[in-house]
Amino acid sequence: MEGERFDQLARHFGKASTRRAALGRFASGTVVSALGIAGAAVLAGNEEALAKKQCNGNAQCKNPKNPCKKGVCKHGKCRKKNVRNGKSCGDEQVCQNGRCQSACSPACTGGQICEQAVCVCPESGQCTITPSSLDGWTIVPGGEVEFVEGPETPLLGTGSVRISTIDVTRSTIANASYDGLDIADIESLGYSTYMVDGGPTGVVVPAIKLPVLFNNGTQFATLIFEPTYSENSDVVADEWQTWDALSADARWWSSRALPSDICAFDCFVPWDDIKAAIPDAFITGALLIETGSGTDDADGNVDALHINGVTFDFDPDPE
Repeated sequence: MEGERFDQLARHFGKASTRRAALGRFASGTVVSALGIAGAAVLAGNEEALAKKQCNGNAQCKNPKNPCKKGVCKHGKCRKKNVRNGKSCGDEQVCQNGRCQSACSPACTGGQICEQAVCVCPESGQCTITPSSLDGWTIVPGGEVEFVEGPETPLLGTGSVRISTIDVTRSTIANASYDGLDIADIESLGYSTYMVDGGPTGVVVPAIKLPVLFNNGTQFATLIFEPTYSENSDVVADEWQTWDALSADARWWSSRALPSDICAFDCFVPWDDIKAAIPDAFITGALLIETGSGTDDADGNVDALHINGVTFDFDPDPE
């Protein structure tokens, strides 16, 4: 293509029958004004470099059909780039990571934010979890879990999540967002509980459970925090109590024996001892709030669970 263009220009000037002669005219400046800079680059032997260059600016690049991408010029080539997240792309949809998706509808409430068209809790702060907006939480089938008003005055909001084993053997609510979290990276963890009068003496409903893998992922155990085993603390009925699961007085136990002579079931140790015994452990599956395992008449509530700067306020759906 460029050779044909050169031959046409050579014939136009009439005195150049060869490229060498034409280059002589180029050197004297006769041809530069006719060809311009681009033609000069060709005649100077830069045909290959010029052929590879597609653009000098974004205006020369066509926008793709996808409204969430745009054409940009980068290093002389036209490329596709995602537009900013949240930009409208029509029909009540927004762009998220280069894709047009439905916007959060209804609008996020309870401190949640919209990410990839889904309402989620922020990386830090507080948000409200309700039956219609569980944000990563799952009610495990087969148990008795419900979001209720009260009892009494919860630490946050107007309600809590009730977890009972009156008619079942196990009840669980789980959050898979923490799958893969290293226990060494858990910097804060706790919740508030309310033990209903008439339940089993000395039992807090429910417990925090962390299923973990350790020893390079080859061994499994469940780490359990139950406030009833904490030092210098008594569990009482019909009263909201707040527990720091990582405090010096808090006590954990494991479903299987751990290194450092931490036995299964009957060894109640501080969190720091757990971390020292299995420093490479990480959560597998989900963080659990659960009651069961032989407690067949437990009835209690949880609210204001917090982990690593995020606080979950459990409330029923507004009427």
